[in-house]
Amino acid sequence: MRFALTLSIVVFGLCGRASEVPYETLEEMDRLRDFSERGDVTEYVDGFVRYLKSNGYPLTDVHTTENELTKLKKRGAIAEVKFRVDKLRVEAELGGPVGAEVAALKAKLRPYLKTPAEGGLYGRALEGIGLGSEARSLDRALEAIGNIKSPARSEASCGGVDLRPQMGPVRNQDSIGWCGNFVAADLISFRLGKRLSAADVAVSYNSDHQGLQRFFGSRDSQLEGSFVDEAVNASLAKGVCLERDFPSESFGNDETLLKQMQAVESFTHRVQAQNVRSRLDAMDAATSIGLSAEVDDPPPAPTEAFKVNECDLSDNPYRRLLPSISPRQIADILERTSPARTMTALNELACQGRRIRPWPLPVAVNKINRDNKESLKLIDSVLNSRRPVGISYQIFQFEWSRNPDRKSHGSSVVARRFNPENGRCEYLVRNNWGTSCGSYPPKDYKCEAGNFWVTQGQLLNSLNSVTYVD
Repeated sequence: MRFALTLSIVVFGLCGRASEVPYETLEEMDRLRDFSERGDVTEYVDGFVRYLKSNGYPLTDVHTTENELTKLKKRGAIAEVKFRVDKLRVEAELGGPVGAEVAALKAKLRPYLKTPAEGGLYGRALEGIGLGSEARSLDRALEAIGNIKSPARSEASCGGVDLRPQMGPVRNQDSIGWCGNFVAADLISFRLGKRLSAADVAVSYNSDHQGLQRFFGSRDSQLEGSFVDEAVNASLAKGVCLERDFPSESFGNDETLLKQMQAVESFTHRVQAQNVRSRLDAMDAATSIGLSAEVDDPPPAPTEAFKVNECDLSDNPYRRLLPSISPRQIADILERTSPARTMTALNELACQGRRIRPWPLPVAVNKINRDNKESLKLIDSVLNSRRPVGISYQIFQFEWSRNPDRKSHGSSVVARRFNPENGRCEYLVRNNWGTSCGSYPPKDYKCEAGNFWVTQGQLLNSLNSVTYVD
């Protein structure tokens, strides 16, 4: 969590004193309450209190009390242990050494198992918020995990594979929910040895499944959803387009695909509105002439077709998103195409004569196993054949926020290694959020330029399905 304090509202005290409390400070308090259900908030609460004191804001100004903040710390501590216990059990079953982690978590629980007379926190107040019984349950679970006996993993059973050199730069989908399309583009690009356009894959998928209104919309919520295997198969059946012909990244000045699309949509609607206004004006003029004309007057001349000024297209988002199409070609499409069909028509023109249709046609295979251990075996098998693997998984388990609303996400697994420091087999997840590592807690995950390493147990615990190109 971070404290970004820019806006403010006025909160009036009992004596009419007005103290400005930044709006984000109130939001931060709500985030602390929310996150305490999923993880330890002790550091965040202490930092938040220091911030309030340094600015002269009493706790009442953010609608909290010392008692509530203490409860948040306790609840968060128990939530943190629970989050880690679930993963530690899997690690133990896979043969990873867990003794040190079991001991650390039991030490974290110890204050909640002892009474104040014993130097602990256990008592009626703790039971009143349901944490006493939960602490005892977690302690028993840790005892059981410590007693699990599985063959230890060895370096020989976790052969090193690293496909990053063949994958090319990490992509950035920004806030568009097209993770499946971006993963599909990576899998096909690896297979063909050419960097394909993720935006083109999205057009192919959306044309088949949701219509281009889903592609051509300015709100993030309109740009959600895709399945890796269906995106691969739809794209290959149509033929794939290279990144240089239909770009989905590298627009310069930190411009993203979403920003380009929003700008394109805004421009398109403006052009279409001008088109409609010109036609309505012409119809009004024709109607006025018809009402005032004599019977023998000739009919009015047909209205001239709407024309887009090419000068308006010389330096706008179309030129960045569609470098292979001339301004006149873009103008022609805008003049004769509805907004819902505009992007499809532009995509078809940009990739016309440039599509790659591999033969025999590769096929994407998607596997959903009830037993995720079978999914891990499949991932290992595909990596052993030196191919990347697409995965659908619960991304929230690896993020700072641990927000369970962010359930399913798509990425690729592109490397494997044995880590002698923890005695576990680890996999490198290639995400499509650019090269930033800000989403992943550094204490838990080693991130390298947007790729992050996870243990075999962490991966297994989060998997939904596996996709590879055969």
